[in-house]
Amino acid sequence: MSAPSASRLTARPFILSLLVAVTVDALLRARILFGGHGRPDTAHVTLRVIFAGADVGYVVVTVLFGLSLAAVVPDLLANRLPRRSLQRLLGGLATATLLVDLLAVNVSIYRRNLASYELLAESLALYIGTNLIFVFWYWHFDHPLRDGVRRPDQTVDLDQGIRFPEEEVGGSEQRREWLPGMADYAYFTLLSSNCFGPPEGHVLVGRRIKVLQIVHTVFMIFIFIIIVARAINTLS
Repeated sequence: MSAPSASRLTARPFILSLLVAVTVDALLRARILFGGHGRPDTAHVTLRVIFAGADVGYVVVTVLFGLSLAAVVPDLLANRLPRRSLQRLLGGLATATLLVDLLAVNVSIYRRNLASYELLAESLALYIGTNLIFVFWYWHFDHPLRDGVRRPDQTVDLDQGIRFPEEEVGGSEQRREWLPGMADYAYFTLLSSNCFGPPEGHVLVGRRIKVLQIVHTVFMIFIFIIIVARAINTLS
């Protein structure tokens, strides 16, 4: 019984999803800055320092993301899986840009009375960016648990991770050869966002993947319950 080849697994679409997410976040950040509604309506020096620090931090994180992305380009061109440390760095930096924008939009709601269609547009950008980032994170934590990519120093249980419906049908050889792709992780992520839990037929096994979905759910609660709810309530 042969295991799937590691070359069948590619990081390209998942790294690309991070790049698109950071681009969406950058456009949203530019809208917040140049629109002026990201600043609190106050002259207090402490808040000015905090927001100036957030702006500088955002620029630093974005530059570091670009440098890290350049470091994985050779692996992507050769269709190799980048080092786990580089994957985590890219995902962490992309998540940091999302956090800054999420906090900035929430501040705008209460300090600048941001509402209605303007807020709906920004919540859509946050929704897209969040899902693109978590597509990457689900893949990042799930793919090392599968045959063909387990390294000798890994001591994880191959039964952990996301159990897809395709892994429950067909013969044992067919199940062993099947590997989830971008569409499978995107489907799982989108339905998890909308349902605040795994979609029907999918099972989460293992503490790490469950913690990841808890974090994902918290992000979506901020977007749906706080931002989208206010946008709908203020539509005129």
